[in-house]
Amino acid sequence: MWCPSHIGIKGNETVDHAAANPTLSLSPLKTCSAQDYNSFINKIIKTRWQNSWNDIPLSNKLKQLKPFVEPWDSSNRNSRIEEVIITRIRIGHTRLTHNHLFTRSPPPICTCGDTLTVKHLLSCPSHAQVRSTLPCSPSPIDNAQSCDSLLSYLKSINVYNLI
Repeated sequence: MWCPSHIGIKGNETVDHAAANPTLSLSPLKTCSAQDYNSFINKIIKTRWQNSWNDIPLSNKLKQLKPFVEPWDSSNRNSRIEEVIITRIRIGHTRLTHNHLFTRSPPPICTCGDTLTVKHLLSCPSHAQVRSTLPCSPSPIDNAQSCDSLLSYLKSINVYNLI
């Protein structure tokens, strides 16, 4: 719309020209691929998930075990069974050590006489000889070599299939 009071204002002709030809002043839109959108959305989801996880108190056992929502570096094994066993050892809940809760029977006792827990299973004096033959300590920490040692250890003491 032309307005006589705008005559003589510096730059007004440029604005009038742009208003008269709006298609000339538009810059081309940058488009994003579906992969870009997915990446962006996944980043937002992961950030919100981490923020929710951060709100959980540090007294939570799982939070102590894994303070971040990122996948374990060692969680890319070819065997799902191995992944399940490592995860059960990490969280401390295995069929061997917790089945008594479902059957309403007394907790299992190790051959050395102590109550059988995951922690005890990994440090039982009865299996010290087996542990000494491994390249590194059997542990569910986020390290491929320690996970391999853990699985070898569980097989050597004949509890691999009971986890």
